[in-house]
Amino acid sequence: MAKQQAPHRYIFKIHSTRLRKAKWNLTLTLPDARRNDEMIALNESQMIRWIDELNQSGNLVEEVNKLKQDIRFLRKQPSTLQNRKEIKRLYGELDSKQFITDYIHIIIDKNSDYMRACKGFRVNGVSYVRLLGTSGGVKMSTIVFVSERLAPELRKRIDNGRDMNLEQIPAKFEAYRALTCSGSIPVSMPNGVLIVQDCET
Repeated sequence: MAKQQAPHRYIFKIHSTRLRKAKWNLTLTLPDARRNDEMIALNESQMIRWIDELNQSGNLVEEVNKLKQDIRFLRKQPSTLQNRKEIKRLYGELDSKQFITDYIHIIIDKNSDYMRACKGFRVNGVSYVRLLGTSGGVKMSTIVFVSERLAPELRKRIDNGRDMNLEQIPAKFEAYRALTCSGSIPVSMPNGVLIVQDCET
């Protein structure tokens, strides 16, 4: 049976023009990103699970659900200054739990922006490098970048011990790599496998 559906996660989705105007070193707060439609929600994927694992995020689902429960409880209480401050604090904590700093989508507005972005850029002090382009994302000129700190390990996990000398068709290979970014729910590992010979062919 599949595990419980994980809560949505949030990342920045920024136009390359915005980065260019900031000289490829942008400062962006979560409230500003929301106002400017520069934040998107993602379903959990293998890539997000790897990032959480590398960041030792712990049991995020339980923590997020507990925060949401606390917020719901306080919203049913009388509207006092103290309750409003506590609700605001809890929403801030919820944002920080659900937001992924190490994962970002960039909408490429010009070919020259793509070449420059692939050399690396910074958002809120975090250095980013190109990871891959998803099939749907490339059609919309959107490329996936990850923090420079996690990129080598994420690339290693995506390659999964493949023969690096074997030639690949670039578009098909990129599509396979991009599957790690597709929304998915992990299933529990079976405790052994039993094969029953119940028919003849």
